[in-house]
Amino acid sequence: DGESIGAEFGVATGYFSESLLRTGRFSTLFSIDRWSDHHDDAEFAAVRDRLAPFGEHSRVVRASFEEAIDDLADQSLDFLYVDGYAHTGHDANILRRCLVKLKPGAIVAAHDFDRFSWPINHAQLTTLFNTDAFSDVQEVSGVLTLNDEDIFPGVVARYAG
Repeated sequence: DGESIGAEFGVATGYFSESLLRTGRFSTLFSIDRWSDHHDDAEFAAVRDRLAPFGEHSRVVRASFEEAIDDLADQSLDFLYVDGYAHTGHDANILRRCLVKLKPGAIVAAHDFDRFSWPINHAQLTTLFNTDAFSDVQEVSGVLTLNDEDIFPGVVARYAG
């Protein structure tokens, strides 16, 4: 509907942000990453270039997840996607911190929901999504693409508010 506000935490190369923006459903999409480890300055510049055609609909934010959360308005997000540091289970922590940023009925998703490859992430996301805060929880299969990280499943749910 072009009216949604969304955020992607863990943008890396920006391909998923680009896919989201191409749907035309977002008035604003915040694409958030630090670009300070193996995701570096060159990748940050490439993401800015990749998302530049979307103009005011795209906001590329170079910050830690914690800093970016503080800058988002409460009850502003219709969509939230987290893909970062699955080996630590950090996705669930970010989602928990973002609950106040979500509108009731918001779509929430996380990547690397795989109990074999990412057991900590899977366990913590399972615990979080099995609360009254979420409904319609579904696992989403990974896909085979040129990006080998796409093989991992994700999880998606609706925020109950």
